[in-house]
Amino acid sequence: DHELLARAHLSRAWILNWLGRAGDAIGEGMQALDHAEQAGSSALVNEAAGAVASAMRWGPTPWAELERFIDERVAAGGGRLGSRLGAGMLNYRPAADAARGDLDLARRRFAQRRQELSERGATAFLHRLTMDEAFLELRAGEFAVAARILEDAWRGLEEAREHGFRSTIGTLLAESLAH
Repeated sequence: DHELLARAHLSRAWILNWLGRAGDAIGEGMQALDHAEQAGSSALVNEAAGAVASAMRWGPTPWAELERFIDERVAAGGGRLGSRLGAGMLNYRPAADAARGDLDLARRRFAQRRQELSERGATAFLHRLTMDEAFLELRAGEFAVAARILEDAWRGLEEAREHGFRSTIGTLLAESLAH
């Protein structure tokens, strides 16, 4: 059963990714993607693609390869990524732009993602986006800008009683304030 195999590989991909084994997570995610496509489940395809992109983002994958993967998935989806996990991979495009040094393009793409998430009311995902957005500003030496972005997320995540991402936001906020 391809759907069952896709779900099993997908679960392993996320677990491996969170354990810091990004390379293994990519392999499991690609298997999940293959089975999801064979099952004809666009939701599973999007989720598997999101898992692969996440592992690529946080692992040793070259930025150009991550960008190529995202562009291929967006093209395969006709310009859209239906699920929230699939669409989440769009957060990694501006991070890749920033890593390559194109900070202006990264800022424009972050602004676009921020607007899309705000319009959808995806507040938690909006605050999650600030981690990558703040990395860009820290890299650019714009510490006050990074602090403003992170303070907004810090307060928003406090209101939501979210602690996981908030702890990371807090360390980045401390770094921006220390400069």
